[in-house]
Amino acid sequence: MAEYLNAPREDGISKGYVSLLFGRPGRAFFGSGLPMDNNDLLQWPLTNVWLGTSCEDQKAADERIPHLLECPAAVRFLSCEPLVGPVNLSIIKTDENEYQPLSGGLFRKTDPVINYWLPSDLKIHWVITGGESGPNAVPMHPDWVRSLRDQCLAADVPFFFKQWGHWTPGSYLNKVIDQTRAAVLNNGEYGPHYPGSDFQKKYSPSEWGKLNPTAMSPVGKKEAGRMLDGKIHSEMPTKAN
Repeated sequence: MAEYLNAPREDGISKGYVSLLFGRPGRAFFGSGLPMDNNDLLQWPLTNVWLGTSCEDQKAADERIPHLLECPAAVRFLSCEPLVGPVNLSIIKTDENEYQPLSGGLFRKTDPVINYWLPSDLKIHWVITGGESGPNAVPMHPDWVRSLRDQCLAADVPFFFKQWGHWTPGSYLNKVIDQTRAAVLNNGEYGPHYPGSDFQKKYSPSEWGKLNPTAMSPVGKKEAGRMLDGKIHSEMPTKAN
């Protein structure tokens, strides 16, 4: 996906930004034909090209983020949507390296001399997240969104909450919605939301409480909106780092 964004004019020349979102950033980017080496025309990374990858859950994040971090880019971003599970960005590990994506920490496990964390420019500059839309959408647990928000806030990384999607927390509604609600658990399961349901009986009372069941209502993307704990999050990188 390529998206062209308007940017201020400078010296009469219109400057634009191009954001490239890859499912498999390493393979797609290095085989994309984009210039990787310095030449007479272009110096890479281009300051107006932002590279991102989608990571809807922890498995996707662990697989894709290391490839994105190793790609040269003025801005690297994550599209955590539709978010279908929690994503912890504190440390991402591979066989060769360990990364702290939001702070830029790097530990090269294969380096025989330097066996400690080093600061680096291999970091994520922007995180976008949102829920799934459409009548067959899976509800997104609010805890997953709050976790990404809090991780970004702690690391001073811009956070953009795009949408709740088809489902929204019942407590966010300004009116009573006469539709079947679901209880979504922080492990990703969801089922009928009423006391004594077969879904709830799968768990002991203590287990049920630890899974933080949250009532979600299927109201559609427009009605659900994008408010998170009373605030709209629309942060974006102010400049390429």
